[in-house]
Amino acid sequence: MKKLTGKHSKMITPDEWPMKGTLEYENVWMRYRYDAGWALRGVTFSLKPQEKVGVVGRTGSGKSTLLLALYGMFPLGAGHITFDGVDTQALPPEKLRKALSIIPQEPLMFSGTVRDNLDPYGEHNDYEIWTALRKVGLKSYVTHLPGKLQAYLDGGDGSWSLGQKQLICLARAALSHSPVLCLDEATAALDPETESHVLGIIAELFADRTILTIAHRLDTIIGSDTVMVLDKGELKEMDRPDLLLDDKSSMFSSLVDKLGPSMAAGLRQQAKQHAAQMGAMERHGSGSSKILATRS
Repeated sequence: MKKLTGKHSKMITPDEWPMKGTLEYENVWMRYRYDAGWALRGVTFSLKPQEKVGVVGRTGSGKSTLLLALYGMFPLGAGHITFDGVDTQALPPEKLRKALSIIPQEPLMFSGTVRDNLDPYGEHNDYEIWTALRKVGLKSYVTHLPGKLQAYLDGGDGSWSLGQKQLICLARAALSHSPVLCLDEATAALDPETESHVLGIIAELFADRTILTIAHRLDTIIGSDTVMVLDKGELKEMDRPDLLLDDKSSMFSSLVDKLGPSMAAGLRQQAKQHAAQMGAMERHGSGSSKILATRS
């Protein structure tokens, strides 16, 4: 059997990889064209299994570029990205991308059946698919479709709401069992009620996965274990949100303060409550133990 060579690990068989959801960026430089400026500049950090990380920064700071680098959409100018002990640049692109799950801002639905959309590689049985639909709240809706799992969907099917399409993407990610989930402003286009519903499902359904969230609003990531602040392609800050907010000179604190006194006070309170909850869980031995990611 062919082996995968892990930079910081033993030889890994394809069936064993990926398993945990560790990510490490080591001095990563990336640009979109050889004659363009660097979109990522020496980015270094590491994420532990099940860590929930919010990525913030102004437009053009490099937030979405972090995901493009992870997916191998552009070659790195320097540095390495390691996913569960394997250098991503050493992997075939299709293998790497199949091992990751992403929920984009615009839901991705294929022309094909409901089953095709949920299980594009034909790896799951009916029970598993219906279970995923139940967990995202779509089982009843699909049950009443003509053909049910065999109901045909146009890629731009207007009979499905934006929220329902996003739930299909969540069900697909749940079935993939990838240990890493990437959220690229996944709820930015949803109305507040639907957004709250989707965020609740994400928190419950993917609690055992590493989550990298590109934030469109700061309130969507204030309950993260760790916040990363990017600026002009550089990782400027990385720490627990409550600790960054305690430092009035931090960039994250400045971003929060720009929302106004009332909103800023509310987010600071939420960050402290989340930190207290996580501390209580760790003291009582419940929940996964989170550790601080490495600063750049």
